[in-house]
Amino acid sequence: GLQNRGLQVQVLSLLRLVARLAFCMNRIKKFFSEVSVEMKKVSWPKWDELKGSTWVVLSFSLIISIFLFFIDRILSSVMQVIL
Repeated sequence: GLQNRGLQVQVLSLLRLVARLAFCMNRIKKFFSEVSVEMKKVSWPKWDELKGSTWVVLSFSLIISIFLFFIDRILSSVMQVIL
């Protein structure tokens, strides 16, 4: 009767959920498998190249920070004179 029908609906819902979960798990496994393949293709920098690039980024960041600091100070002074 109705109880049997309700049980069938619950079992079908559970089966759909398990099927969807299995599908998602397969997609996740495929994704990480492809990531692994692509990571093997990457040309990683040597230690000296990495240090050189790091110094360039840090130096440029420092220069920009100092520049923006002085621009901010100048504009603040100008605004104080105006207001």
